[in-house]
Amino acid sequence: MQKRKLSQLSRIAQLKREMELAELARLAGRKQDMHVQREELSDAAREARVIAQASTPEAKTAELFTGWVSLRHAEIDDLIARLNEEMAQQKAKAALAVGRRDVLQQIESRVREAERLK
Repeated sequence: MQKRKLSQLSRIAQLKREMELAELARLAGRKQDMHVQREELSDAAREARVIAQASTPEAKTAELFTGWVSLRHAEIDDLIARLNEEMAQQKAKAALAVGRRDVLQQIESRVREAERLK
């Protein structure tokens, strides 16, 4: 393989690697955001229950809010499950891209070594 073409392939592999890893990081960020949102909802529901205990008129509102939080938790859990699936697929893509780049780097290194020995 020509050294120039090998270098081009290596650059392309590096770009692909960076793209796949960036996508994996994006998915991980979304997952983290979902966990944070879920925790914030849990905190708000706890506060609503405390308020409801102190005030009878607000008890019904707190109960409705707590029910809504439960529904939202289920939605978030579903989103997190889908993100886990996407992340698993993306990890496989990223591993493949990293592997390709590593192999091309090894080949480039051997070509440079062979040229140095000539």
